[in-house]
Amino acid sequence: MDAEPADLAIHCHCQSHEGLLRAPKVGMLTPAIRFVATKGKAQGGTIRLLCHVKPGVSASRAGIAAVSDEAVEVCVAAQAREGEANKAVREVIAEVN
Repeated sequence: MDAEPADLAIHCHCQSHEGLLRAPKVGMLTPAIRFVATKGKAQGGTIRLLCHVKPGVSASRAGIAAVSDEAVEVCVAAQAREGEANKAVREVIAEVN
């Protein structure tokens, strides 16, 4: 019997000009992408992404530009104001297959 995939929540800790979401301090050794399992008997967990966001790029450059050990570089056309860039980052991440 195949196990069903666990439901996952995605949290993106972004370092952007908006200052709404912040990455951990630079001196910490945290991988850019990591899975945090749910405590207890419950299945599932959270995928945490450490993102470096470049807001205000041309629409043709929008998307995931690079993935390294340090960060996922995300370019979005939205401007860094009133949560617009953060919303665009969530949309880019949601489109990843």
